Amino acid sequence: MNTTGKGLVFTPDSEQFSHVMIMDSNYFPRPWDDKSWLDLNLKTNTLMGWERRGDLVGFALFGTAPSDDTAHLFKILIKPEFQGSHISQEFWTFIVSELKLRNFTSIFLEVEASNERAQRFYQKVGFKDLRIIKSFYSDGEDAHMMQLML
Repeated sequence: MNTTGKGLVFTPDSEQFSHVMIMDSNYFPRPWDDKSWLDLNLKTNTLMGWERRGDLVGFALFGTAPSDDTAHLFKILIKPEFQGSHISQEFWTFIVSELKLRNFTSIFLEVEASNERAQRFYQKVGFKDLRIIKSFYSDGEDAHMMQLML
């Protein structure tokens, strides 16, 4: 595979962590505040990133419990200028590989009902719709709950 970047798994002292917070604030539809990010426990959560030419272009945050083999995707983001490119697929391939190495057998997520682009991507990589959760988000928007078996 001709990759255009490399995957990262963040540790609590990762230099790129502040870049994740900035990306979340600048691009995510429901960004976390700084306190939420600074309180994040990277022993019970897994934060991964995708770097291209030294620049962080994407991140994914999973809730991961040591006694559970399912990873819960909380957030995933690719900078807008890289969305729809092969970078998204390369990053996803890295994510799946890393989760399998950690013995996870499935991923589940919630995605806004209005975010059809994300839903298409998740379906393309193998996620199945489980159900719709009415008024899941604080603004009343419904969510699709989806699952991928690894």
